[in-house]
Amino acid sequence: MKDHGSSAKLDCNKAVANSREQLNGMMSNLEKNLRGGYVSDADFQTAKEQLATSMRKINTGDCNSSSGENKNFYLCMSNSKNSIMMCGAKHNFQ
Repeated sequence: MKDHGSSAKLDCNKAVANSREQLNGMMSNLEKNLRGGYVSDADFQTAKEQLATSMRKINTGDCNSSSGENKNFYLCMSNSKNSIMMCGAKHNFQ
């Protein structure tokens, strides 16, 4: 995954929208993999809960009050070219 750099300005609406769009895509792929038999029901449930937890955590309130690595994560996600997986790993977002 290529790092396209962080946005110079924090845009919480954009960062949250980009993050949620990518999480929704991951959920769609996970559901397809379950239907296709590529993932077990147990693994599906675990991954589904992890995605739901991330979806709940990533919001404009959290972004607006963020600092340190959390803020850096949101700055990274303010750039539409970046991936949530890359930004999350780079900035230890959990």
